[in-house]
Amino acid sequence: MPIMKTKRDDRTDIKTVTSLCNFSTGGPLKEFRGEILNCSPEGVCVEINEPVDTGAVFMLKTVEIQFESYPSDKTKYIRMYSLAEVKWSKPIEPPDRGRYVIGMRYI
Repeated sequence: MPIMKTKRDDRTDIKTVTSLCNFSTGGPLKEFRGEILNCSPEGVCVEINEPVDTGAVFMLKTVEIQFESYPSDKTKYIRMYSLAEVKWSKPIEPPDRGRYVIGMRYI
């Protein structure tokens, strides 16, 4: 029986700081920091400290990464700069902690 490949197979666990700046029109610019938890060829999973709307577009900037600390295959999907769209967002339990995990797709 063949082994099925899942989306998780393409993800690389990595912890690095990122800066997010909203890239949508019609509102004030807002910038905040988050932590990239994992990445893939299609996007990243980021932990942040405030809710964001699904569909929002942000400029992602990788702020701190020690490339020498990771094997090259762990960092191959990290983009130093990229536009990314929020595909999903959910609070980290317990919800009163004020932390959220968001899934973002590179544009």
